[in-house]
Amino acid sequence: MTWINRVLMIPFIITLMLGVIDFGFFYYSALIALLIGPFQFFSFLLTTMYYRKVKKINRGYLVIYGCLVIVYFVYSYLLIGVYELFDRIDLIRIIIWTTPVFLSFFWTYILESIKKEL
Repeated sequence: MTWINRVLMIPFIITLMLGVIDFGFFYYSALIALLIGPFQFFSFLLTTMYYRKVKKINRGYLVIYGCLVIVYFVYSYLLIGVYELFDRIDLIRIIIWTTPVFLSFFWTYILESIKKEL
């Protein structure tokens, strides 16, 4: 799982950095993110099967990650679907776009930590 995650994250990080120079690269980051999101979700589900085998600190990270993902989807649904604030407030748009990036970095850190201990 870690190798697949690395293969997906490296071009994602590169296109994010290039997006700072040329805004068009953010399009490629978004396409890669469409692959990263489902992969990281399913790898999270698979990793929870090994919950008892990982160290306590990594168990805490797994719980925190799961809670953050749930909170992200709930507030995204509320802000976009219920309150329709996505098009009105730029800060909300930035938060909704950047949160998955930070979640993917956090999941990469968790996977690498678990790989080191197993």
